Formats: sequence, structure tokens, C-alpha cells
Amino acid sequence: MPMEKPKNVLITGGSGMIGTRLTRLLLEKGHNVSHLGRSKGEGIRTFLWDPSRKKIDARAISDVDAIVHLA
Repeated sequence: MPMEKPKNVLITGGSGMIGTRLTRLLLEKGHNVSHLGRSKGEGIRTFLWDPSRKKIDARAISDVDAIVHLA
């Protein structure tokens, strides 16, 4: 069975319990994972956002195949 093309997945709330597990599972399957958070994470590419100021790093959504919103 051919390997599917890796997807680029952005996760909000990626540092939480569910987000941490989902990140690990996606990485194990060969996908590219990044997080959208209010502070820089460790070991995973993290884009910053500030919902109260309505600011987001626009690069976070470039070339993304899926967004998982857990925040």
C-alpha cells in the first residue's frame, strides 16, 4: 500500500493533553505539524497569536492542509 503524501497540520491548543497526543500521533505517521499558541512551544514549530488583540502570525495558515482547533 503506497504511503500517503504528508499533510501540513496546524493545531490550536497543541500543548494541552489532547493536543500533545494528537501531535505525537501525526508526527509518527509522517505528517508535518505546527502549533498556534500564545507563547513559543518547545520542540514543535509554533506560530504566535493574541486573540484579545486580534493578532495572528499570517504565516501560520500558509500551505496548511488541515486545522485542528482545540483551544
